[in-house]
Amino acid sequence: MKISEVLTGIEALYEQMTEQCFSHIAKHKEEIKIDALALVELEKLVSHLQHTELYNLSLIKTIQTLINHESFLYKLAILREPELENIAEKADFVGNERQDIEKILRISYIKKRSQYIEEALEDIKKLKASLEELLYAKKVQKEG
Repeated sequence: MKISEVLTGIEALYEQMTEQCFSHIAKHKEEIKIDALALVELEKLVSHLQHTELYNLSLIKTIQTLINHESFLYKLAILREPELENIAEKADFVGNERQDIEKILRISYIKKRSQYIEEALEDIKKLKASLEELLYAKKVQKEG
């Protein structure tokens, strides 16, 4: 894969992440969304750059650390709201019980999501800055 293709892919992912995530950092944290597949794709693209001598290895390693499968960014990306329909087949719920259980599951999900957002917030900011730094060279090339 050519470096220009890698950078174009990273730029597209950066734009997607800006729309879904980075633009909500300051005001609407609860609206932050991170696509797990985008993180996987970003990791693949960044690893291509790791094998060149054109980019700061420290910057590449920072991005890889921020998006690895142990990071809060990744945990936030894979967190899904529980769906009672998956459980309903195995359990017999009466109307009110079902509503109570759905409410408890929703509250639990919201708390966990809020916790992950708070824990990932600094990493989100670092990822944004790191990607901007990485893409700066591409921007300079376009202008030049």
